[in-house]
Amino acid sequence: MSSISPHKSLRAKLWKVLFAGYVFALVTSTHIPPRFPLLPRNHTDKLAHFLAYTVLAWLLAMAWQASTGWLNGRHLRFAWLAIIAFAALDEVTQPLFGRTASVWDWLADATGAALGILLFTLVRSGLKSMKFDKFNS
Repeated sequence: MSSISPHKSLRAKLWKVLFAGYVFALVTSTHIPPRFPLLPRNHTDKLAHFLAYTVLAWLLAMAWQASTGWLNGRHLRFAWLAIIAFAALDEVTQPLFGRTASVWDWLADATGAALGILLFTLVRSGLKSMKFDKFNS
């Protein structure tokens, strides 16, 4: 018999599905040929990268913590490194689809991922200090 409550298990599955769906949408959107009319242009492209990877990092941390329990600093550093490795892979595969790989896009991704991890820790700490223990149960 599992010691994990059905509610926690369902919440963990939900976060995993949200994360996986977001990864799918992100990879799809970063590999659309450049002629697609809804793609951001120029400076807004860096903002889109930054925000996309902020959300990606936050979703990863939420899914991981919901599945395994409290994440410590080592876990969060690993999450950030995994995300920036994923971002590098995302960038280097874009030329296969007529897109341009950019170190500036990757830096926006890495910075956004750092913000996502930071926001996760700040929200989690704020909820814990307010005694919202259900966040982690």
